[in-house]
Amino acid sequence: MLVDYKSADRFDFFCTGLSTFCHGARSQLHQVKRAYTVVSSTWDTELTKINEQMKSAIKQANNKDEQSYIGESFSLDFAEVYEYEVMHRHSILLTTQNVLEHLLDELCQLVAYTMDSQIKHTDLKDSGIARALKYLTKVAKFDLSSIQTERQKISQTQQIRNLIVHAGGKLPDDENNKIVKLVANSDYFNGLSGRYITIQPEFISCYIDTLISFFDKLDKEVQTFMSRVL
Repeated sequence: MLVDYKSADRFDFFCTGLSTFCHGARSQLHQVKRAYTVVSSTWDTELTKINEQMKSAIKQANNKDEQSYIGESFSLDFAEVYEYEVMHRHSILLTTQNVLEHLLDELCQLVAYTMDSQIKHTDLKDSGIARALKYLTKVAKFDLSSIQTERQKISQTQQIRNLIVHAGGKLPDDENNKIVKLVANSDYFNGLSGRYITIQPEFISCYIDTLISFFDKLDKEVQTFMSRVL
């Protein structure tokens, strides 16, 4: 959340929050990562609990038919936990992208105020993350060439975010659709055309690390920008 930056001198970068902005962004992303890790650990705990209950029930069964029935019954419990995991990963991906968009919007506001610019990022075409990055490069003249790898991963993840939001995570039927090809070539996403996407458990932490790296590199451009406008 931005401080009341407009009450401060636009060149007082500490009071406006610009000088520490990327540090705060990294801290916020670390919080999201911790939240994901904490909740994810509950699924492992729950699966272990169900597995122990199943073993105990099978051990007390009178015959193989009863053991088979018990196994089938507990498979529903395992499936339910799996569905919770899927929903959690989808939710965290959406949250992470929303946090990123919000952070970049705030940075654009700070940059515009510092430049005393009549052009705001909301004046540009496009929307969300892409619009904010366009403002930083086209209007504020940030050099983001060192962040191309991170930007590509952000763009790909935004496509997955849009798939979840607008199609419930279901991939198009067309095998040549770009999102279907993206998933097919990914180490972290799985799914066939016309089927629902799955997100590998390690993706979220890996992606957040990418965003932390993104803001670490972006911070160098912020520092350069501050020197340039003085």
